[in-house]
Amino acid sequence: MTAKGIILGLLGAVFIAAAGYLNDGLLRNTYLVGNHFPISVFGLLIVMVVAVNPLLGWIRSRWRFAPAELAVAITLMLAACSVPGSGFLRTFTTTLAVPLNYERTRPDWAGGAILRHVPPSMLPDAAGNEAVVIDGFLNGLAGEGETIGIGQVPWGAWRGPLATWLPLMALLGLAVICLSLIVHRQWSQREHLRYPIAAFATGLMGGAEGGSGPIYRQRPFWIGLAAVLSIHVVNGLHAWDVSGVQVPTQIGFTPLIATFPQLAKLPNADQILTVRIYPTVVAIGFLLAAQVSFSLGISSVAVLAAYAVLLWAGVNIEGSHMTGGVMRWQRFGSYVGMAVLIGYVGRHYYWGVARAAAGAGRRADVDAASVWACRILAASAVAIVAILSALGLDWTLAIIAVGVILMMFTVMARISAESGLFFCQPWWRPMAVFVGLFGLGALGPKMGVIIALLTAVLVMDPRECLMPFVVNAMKVCEAYRLRPARAAGAAGVALALALAVGVPVALWANYNYGMFARDRWAAEAVPNMTFHVAEQAVATMTEPQREAAAAMGPLERLASARPSGLFLRSAGAGLVLVLAVSALRLRFARFPLHPILFLVWGTYPLRLFCHSFLLAWLVKALVMKYGGGQRMYARAKLLMFGVIAGDLLGGLIFMIAGAAYYALTGYFPPEYRIFPG
Repeated sequence: MTAKGIILGLLGAVFIAAAGYLNDGLLRNTYLVGNHFPISVFGLLIVMVVAVNPLLGWIRSRWRFAPAELAVAITLMLAACSVPGSGFLRTFTTTLAVPLNYERTRPDWAGGAILRHVPPSMLPDAAGNEAVVIDGFLNGLAGEGETIGIGQVPWGAWRGPLATWLPLMALLGLAVICLSLIVHRQWSQREHLRYPIAAFATGLMGGAEGGSGPIYRQRPFWIGLAAVLSIHVVNGLHAWDVSGVQVPTQIGFTPLIATFPQLAKLPNADQILTVRIYPTVVAIGFLLAAQVSFSLGISSVAVLAAYAVLLWAGVNIEGSHMTGGVMRWQRFGSYVGMAVLIGYVGRHYYWGVARAAAGAGRRADVDAASVWACRILAASAVAIVAILSALGLDWTLAIIAVGVILMMFTVMARISAESGLFFCQPWWRPMAVFVGLFGLGALGPKMGVIIALLTAVLVMDPRECLMPFVVNAMKVCEAYRLRPARAAGAAGVALALALAVGVPVALWANYNYGMFARDRWAAEAVPNMTFHVAEQAVATMTEPQREAAAAMGPLERLASARPSGLFLRSAGAGLVLVLAVSALRLRFARFPLHPILFLVWGTYPLRLFCHSFLLAWLVKALVMKYGGGQRMYARAKLLMFGVIAGDLLGGLIFMIAGAAYYALTGYFPPEYRIFPG
């Protein structure tokens, strides 16, 4: 690692942490991050290798950035991407501050009916200073045309929650980085997963071991880039009311609902019947194995069929993020099934790492870095459990919560490494799992509200969670013979720096501009649903029942658990589906389905992306059958890399244009996004 690459990466990490919250929440601009293929990182990478590096080389050759230096910079920036948006800060401040206003304005919350169950250090302290702490957060403290100083933020009121949540976030990040290091060798060198996102980065930079020159020197790359970038320029100018010309990228079949009214009973049928084409999704789908792209492509049709069967059987298919439902619990069971498969396939390696971490001796195929990562992972998990226990959560529930969160992140990282699905949402939440496993009677309002806050702050929308960023960064570094342990260390430094920069910026922005009400998900939806379980417990349980639930010990609560029958059946079905399809793939080489289908079907990203994946599967099948084999596939692959580059550059152009428009005029820019919000 050279100083040049580290400095570039740290500057990029600081910029992402400082600007991300303002860009996404205040301006509602093209997301700086938004998913696990952030335009702010990979769009700038294209600019660096195509324009900046040649210019630096023309001035003085040693000023050029080597691919390994760019790999280090990418690692630092990707780790920072988990902080400013949906990975943490998007819902952090609103989830903690808005409920203080609810206590003043909602009759059913009056007198502390809900917030008295919350440990005081988890929320800001507004006692005696509500005008500044609450009203200032909602409406801003700055006058017209003025800006507050950083010292005017009521830091004293936020001392407790910052001292509670920042250590939890840092420890969880440390655990995730260590877990990424443990699985890296197994996934990369033993299972040879495709890592489409990392493959794009290394192909763009060139110089990787066993690879050819940079792909941007190939004509098909520029054809794909020019075609897609032209579409975005035309459509972006239309969105900004500069041009009346627009290139259609979607076609709706929603009139079918009027012809077949039964479709209206199926959730989100209107979204599935709107065919949207996302160029980057088509390109990534083209790079995948046929089973994966086909399974992702038919996911929405398959889930509509599943909904129809469930409705015919009289099953209630409704649900919510915090209380669960049949399909949410099914996807949780499928995540458990995939976690079982991950552990089973790598059982020999993981067992060797665990034994060595416990002091039983290290095998030759187990690297020392993974052993130390396992030890630090265990220590981090114990520390998180200790903090949660000190807050009042039973240690048994804390262990389950930490395990469920780490499992979620691991499976999401696996999805990214195997399929390149860069916008992924589990569509189940830890809180819903606890409701299904224990029931309100065993949890009670106190346990429920702590788990709900943990869910809302750390994993409410993990589209930007840390682990997929880290595993892709490690794969990029590996291509340039940079040790994964060093990449892990760089990621840890970048995460700490992003937290140190991003959190003060977010709180200052809230107290300067007021709560970003245009982001209704963060401002309204999440604060409301966070306390839904506690509200149910208060409304449906008698005071003696609530007191009995609060008085239970950790083991007594486990014994009092009353799992929902629907939860057990739904999660069990998800588990069986993943294991059964995996077994069929091993038994029949041409079996068309991949278990990823049951992890993602019915989720928001796949309702939008499914048509693009199906198109990619069809295009690849035609190329392989009629295009002359591998030579044509290689040229088509270069074209697809250009398509991705054109998409990213289009987003980068309008992201910069939106920020400049706001800086010059003071008005919010028109919304034009490359990827869904």
